[in-house]
Amino acid sequence: MSTTRTRRPRALLFFQTRSAFAAAWLFSIALPALTGCPSPNIYGTPRTVAPGETTHTFAFEANHYSGDYPLTTSRLEPSMPVTYMLRAGMAEQIDVGVRLGSLSSIGADVKGNFLRSKMVDLAVNPAVQMLPLLGDHGHGMVYTEVPLLVGINFSRSATLVASPGFTYIAPFDSIAHESDRVHILGEGGMRGRLGLGFNMRFSKFFALQPEVTTIRKFDETKAMIIAVGLGFSLGKLPSFDDVPEDDDVE
Repeated sequence: MSTTRTRRPRALLFFQTRSAFAAAWLFSIALPALTGCPSPNIYGTPRTVAPGETTHTFAFEANHYSGDYPLTTSRLEPSMPVTYMLRAGMAEQIDVGVRLGSLSSIGADVKGNFLRSKMVDLAVNPAVQMLPLLGDHGHGMVYTEVPLLVGINFSRSATLVASPGFTYIAPFDSIAHESDRVHILGEGGMRGRLGLGFNMRFSKFFALQPEVTTIRKFDETKAMIIAVGLGFSLGKLPSFDDVPEDDDVE
């Protein structure tokens, strides 16, 4: 019994080969930028995804950092490439998320929406994020955050989101001989955080959220990170059907 091999067309083989080389080239160009920038923005509301449903969020971000260190001046640092988040509903008013921050840091979180009303929503959203490849020697560190999410619903399509809380940073090893940038981003200890975003829902499957979050160390260094981002959420968004429309909100 004879068998016949299926050959791929030369055009397809050429395209696949060129694509592989292009991907390798782009990765080599992008690798120096993958230096582990924090990605603390929420890009969502206190409300959770319904059980069994998922949402996908893509965000473009930039970080500004400053501090009272000998060689440090204020600096704006774009995060490359895009940040990706996946949220999945686990139970009523509980969902979980995973994140690839700038495709260079990985994180996970759980959100519990313990208050849901027509005007105000509240949730607690503990999260953990690991930053690899920080500094000249590739130091790693873990960001642990516990923000309280406060949502003020203006209508079914618009919510102002505040996220006060704290951040604890734990480096894996000593960063004593690293640059000021590494000290600002990765020096261990407790810091305060405050985020503010505006969630705009254009349908039940698409939302846009500009957001800014500040992480600050309250000591003599005054180390501060400001993360600015614009998130695009796709999928089955949390329901706001109980919120009156626009001028009907009392």
